[in-house]
Amino acid sequence: MESHQILLSGRSFRIRSEAQRSHLETVARYVDARIESLGDGNHQNPSQGTVLMTAFSIADELFQLRREHEALREQIRAQSRALLERIAPPA
Repeated sequence: MESHQILLSGRSFRIRSEAQRSHLETVARYVDARIESLGDGNHQNPSQGTVLMTAFSIADELFQLRREHEALREQIRAQSRALLERIAPPA
């Protein structure tokens, strides 16, 4: 696991991660953009409320995407079962 330095809201943080640096920078830019979109105009020093609302917003997005992912997986399972039954109907 490597140590990386990233910037969030103008502050430097050192994190340890197996992810590539470019991925971590992309994530940091995404978080910064979300903080800015929910913030009170002070991007370099967001309020605790702004940071918490950003975390909540990103967590909500994650949960929605997980639900969508599981629904798609179930749809694929159902279609796979239907195709298998067409190819080799039960005896």
